[in-house]
Amino acid sequence: MPGDTGPLKRGKGRWKLARAIVSPEHPLTARVIVNRIWAHYFGQGLVETPSDFGLRTKSPSHPKLLDALASRLYREGVNRGSLKDLHRLIVTSATYRQASHDRPDCRRVDPENRLLWKMNRLRLEYESLRDSLLAVSGWLDVSMGGRVVAESSLVILSASVLRDGSLYDSNRRSVYLPVLRSGLFEVFQAFDFPDPAVVSGRRANTTVAAQALFMMNGRLMTDAAGQMAEQLLADHSDHSKRIEAAYQLAFNRSPSSREISDWRQFISDYEQALSRTDAKPRRRQTWQAVCRVLLSSNEFVYVE
Repeated sequence: MPGDTGPLKRGKGRWKLARAIVSPEHPLTARVIVNRIWAHYFGQGLVETPSDFGLRTKSPSHPKLLDALASRLYREGVNRGSLKDLHRLIVTSATYRQASHDRPDCRRVDPENRLLWKMNRLRLEYESLRDSLLAVSGWLDVSMGGRVVAESSLVILSASVLRDGSLYDSNRRSVYLPVLRSGLFEVFQAFDFPDPAVVSGRRANTTVAAQALFMMNGRLMTDAAGQMAEQLLADHSDHSKRIEAAYQLAFNRSPSSREISDWRQFISDYEQALSRTDAKPRRRQTWQAVCRVLLSSNEFVYVE
């Protein structure tokens, strides 16, 4: 630490070490925090290696920006150390609000988009995807605090029981779900949840068959699509209004005339295929299929 190279002596030295880490005279801490928050929004940090700011790593893509944001985090005043202020600054910036459309002239100069000439397309992390599915179905419990699993019950759970999906049957936000090193939920693993037994600077970003299978027939997806379909059938009397409402729920936009026409044809064909089914179950199955397609689409799963 600048100006103090002696040993950390006070008790076991932990208090002095903690103070040294968060001191404005120790700028590395602020840079690391800023870099990780930036990576969350853009998929890649200003420094490519979030857990290594050493001399042998690549230099920041925007060193002055990294310094400016780190200085802002430690500035004097009411917002000193405010992560909320930092999040607000990033998400209201022109850089964050860019579209993800390709620009061939920029791609020729910077094919990896290190200079951020467009927004990177990012897939939702599983926690965000789960919360989004619960939200569009109307099931999301946004209450704050508390436990999903009683602490006393964790003592008697074996590793096989910990992997049981019923342990995660809750409508609470995903931040409250248990993360247990001895039995990480299989769906977490399919969507690149980091190993809780080790420190992970960033998550992997894979595309594997298990993810597609979850979107096609996972229980959460099936239940969310079914509940969303029931809401649409109860609230609206005709196909066009239901399609409009479904797009608003899933994408926060209105469908185009072409999309409405295509969906009307899809609904007609689907109902025809279920012609031997009673009318009420046929309507529900048809609209559940519509909702499943919308909730499995790239527009829902990816942040553009």
